[in-house]
Amino acid sequence: MRNLFVFHLIIVFFIICCSKTEHDDQFFERIAKDLNGELLSHNVSIIDKTKDNQIGIIILNKNGHNIGERCFILIFETDEDKRFLTGHNFQVDIIYFNEGLIIRQIGSRDIYYLGLDDYSSTFWINTLKSSYNIDFENILLGYSISSHQRVIEVPDELPSIRSIYDLFTDLNISETAIDTHDLKGTNCSSGGPGSSSCSIEDVWSGCSVSCKDGYYACCESGKNVCRCVKERQSLPTK
Repeated sequence: MRNLFVFHLIIVFFIICCSKTEHDDQFFERIAKDLNGELLSHNVSIIDKTKDNQIGIIILNKNGHNIGERCFILIFETDEDKRFLTGHNFQVDIIYFNEGLIIRQIGSRDIYYLGLDDYSSTFWINTLKSSYNIDFENILLGYSISSHQRVIEVPDELPSIRSIYDLFTDLNISETAIDTHDLKGTNCSSGGPGSSSCSIEDVWSGCSVSCKDGYYACCESGKNVCRCVKERQSLPTK
């Protein structure tokens, strides 16, 4: 009788585990569909230490682990506590939607939220917690979140670099300071002062960016660059 009871416990435990696994497999698919977001499951390299206070999630080409084909970049105003996934060539699930990124490493229950430091992120974080019972491992909020479709060189040893943009193979060094504040002589093909987001699309490449209040989105088709520019403060009138 005791052996039969133990056997039933084992069967129940097996069913619960299988049901949980099935739920996990479909979990991100359901969230992505509900958010009208893009679901990606790829090997990535993640760089979370740059002098320009950035996190870069580089999606690797399936034919070569040292070549990236897309990159998501979150930029902070200051040197934040960036407790996040880091490393080279490991698999994650990513949901990319208008307000940010939801990321989970395959084989882990830890889920991260990356977005803008504004009211929209607060709304989505609370919605995801209540509707999907997500307990985020960490929430990372910055002033700019962008997606870039282009060739990216990824070294085996992830360096401590000034900017993620330095890895973009089709940008000159002089053009990599594309996330600086109050840039002069900007030529926004899309976006511009007053715009919170913009995007450009080419045959082989493209990018998009969303910005928090106090910044405007600027997308330049000539350079294939999408960034946030700090709005100039008006001087007080006497």
